[in-house]
Amino acid sequence: MALDSMSKDFPEKKNYPGMRILDETDKYFIAHDFEDAYLIEKRNGEAIVHDDFYGDPKCGLISKNNDWAIIAGEHITIWKAGKKTWTNKTGKGKVTIVSDENLRGFILSGQRTTRLWKC
Repeated sequence: MALDSMSKDFPEKKNYPGMRILDETDKYFIAHDFEDAYLIEKRNGEAIVHDDFYGDPKCGLISKNNDWAIIAGEHITIWKAGKKTWTNKTGKGKVTIVSDENLRGFILSGQRTTRLWKC
């Protein structure tokens, strides 16, 4: 599924008025309020990740095991449990989300390389 095709009107969460949900699991949800995006832990409401985008983020993806998350828009932010958050703010590249019964992840295509991130 291409990044652009994930843009749509997203639902809002009752306790977070004005925030639009990009993805949700039993443990986390990714939401944004205009250009501010968050990965929030449901148990205590803690913002695990907060990032600012130029324009609204286009998509969010949380792994089924809750061990990684991606927030993508004009740049990409990747969170892995227990590791530092990685952000690609170069504006170069394209993200394609891959999800079927055998593979879940995304493809990051840049100027010089294309890399498949499997999860």
